[in-house]
Amino acid sequence: MPAHKRIVEVEGLQNCRDLGGYHTRDGKHVVKYKHIYRSDNVGDVTPEGKKMLLEKLWLKYIIDFRGAEEKARSPYAFAGVTYFPIPIETCFITEHVLTKPSLDGPSAEALLRRISTTFLIDFKDVYKNFFDVFLREAKGQPVLFHCTAGKDRTGVAAALLLTALDVPAEAVMEDFMLTNRCCVPPSCETVRVGNCIISKDAVNILFRAQAFFLELCFGEVCKRYGSVNAYMEKELGLGVEQLEKLRSYYVRPTSSSS
Repeated sequence: MPAHKRIVEVEGLQNCRDLGGYHTRDGKHVVKYKHIYRSDNVGDVTPEGKKMLLEKLWLKYIIDFRGAEEKARSPYAFAGVTYFPIPIETCFITEHVLTKPSLDGPSAEALLRRISTTFLIDFKDVYKNFFDVFLREAKGQPVLFHCTAGKDRTGVAAALLLTALDVPAEAVMEDFMLTNRCCVPPSCETVRVGNCIISKDAVNILFRAQAFFLELCFGEVCKRYGSVNAYMEKELGLGVEQLEKLRSYYVRPTSSSS
């Protein structure tokens, strides 16, 4: 995998990234490095990787979007790190897949498009709790948030957070799609989930970040609320005061070296 300034090499993880370095829309501020991390399943981290998270990334808080079965398969605990389970159960995909004998590429894309149109409505309470951790608990200390692949649940969280920090939409999408530099879909011709046979084309769609997923997530809230910011204010509790506080914790002037 080619090196990238935001990809953090942590043993056991494939998709760990620092959200620092993105500039705000006015160009006068930048998201702080070593303060916000997104990743795939932290339960897969090795002892050496765990040491890096604690001693080099100064991790203090973890937000876990995994569902109950995912956590049971891969539990973990870090001494000195405060843990917040805020689950989005994977049934939002598997319940659709398990009702079909097979899934091809067009059907997989249609499935993701259908899910994306209500994703931020269905899980608004999850993402409100996500921001509450940053505002009420972490208050500027380092936070890592993750699911299993670090792709959709985590990717949407990162997109909302960067938007709240006033990062432009182009950079928000760049971050969302960077997952595809980190994660490689299974190389097998098909994958079985229950009794459903998933084709290689469908695997490539489901196991990679898709720009249309984020576009439709944000597009739907724009239709319903007028803008993503209006959605965040009404449903996530992010008014002017909360946004200013969040930015004071995680954004610095470009002239500052901290």
